[in-house]
Amino acid sequence: MGEESDMASTVIGNTIQVVGEIHGDEDLVILGSVQGKIFLKENIIIENSGRVEADLESKSVSI
Repeated sequence: MGEESDMASTVIGNTIQVVGEIHGDEDLVILGSVQGKIFLKENIIIENSGRVEADLESKSVSI
């Protein structure tokens, strides 16, 4: 435990809307909607159902 490879991803579900800023150290999977800014040390994964209108800063972004 405590190793980076053990970190879970956070999922924003299909029916979730986020307006504002998101900060974190783990992967983020977006199925819903995000507006604002996202600052992550790891990866952002935007699935087909995901809608993002945000400034992004992360290790990588996959669409």
